[in-house]
Order: sequence, then C-alpha cells, then structure tokens
Amino acid sequence: MAQLEPSDLEAPFLTNRDLEQVQSGQSPSGRPALVLCLRREGVARFARLSAENLGRRVALQVDGRIVLAPTLRAPITSRALRLQGFASQEEVERLAALLQAGPLPLALELVKSAPEP
Repeated sequence: MAQLEPSDLEAPFLTNRDLEQVQSGQSPSGRPALVLCLRREGVARFARLSAENLGRRVALQVDGRIVLAPTLRAPITSRALRLQGFASQEEVERLAALLQAGPLPLALELVKSAPEP
C-alpha cells in the first residue's frame, strides 16, 4: 500500500473540537487501540459520513502527520471510536498522552478516491 500524504485527503470532517476524551485501550481481541470519545455533534456527523462512505479509508492526522488510515467497514454510530492497527500498546499510550496534554491539531479525513482510468 502506498504511503499517504496530506494532499491525498479530503477536508476534515472531525477535529479536536469534536472530541470529549482520548484514551489508550484494546480491541476485543486484545490488540492496541486508540479510543476517541466524541461529543454529540461529532457522533451524528460521523454516523452519517461513515454510512455514506463504506469501503473508503479514513485517515487520522495528528499535527500534520498521518498516524493511521483504516477502512470504514460499517456505519459507526457510537460515541467511542476504537481505532486499531497500531504497532504497539506503547505507541497508542504515547499518542493518547500527546492528545490529552494539549491542543495538537487532530483531524479525521476521508482518503480521496483514486481517479477513474
């Protein structure tokens, strides 16, 4: 899979203002996960956007760096987003601590679709 660049992304649909809490956690299978708890407005926006964009990738960008870009597999309607795919629990804990400590720019953005041939 090619490395993503910020120019590969659409405009942010969720930002720091939509977050209520950030914490490190684990997936149901025990894998490292970052948990983003959204405010009510963010939940409604993400539920609509995720339902309309199944199969597309969504990038988590923190302070101008793309951290993770998972594929939307189902509509997400819960307040807590559990992002998986990190290399280690330590990586998740560092990222959660960074996001909790200060107002680093954070954005969730759709990856632009590849142009039609």
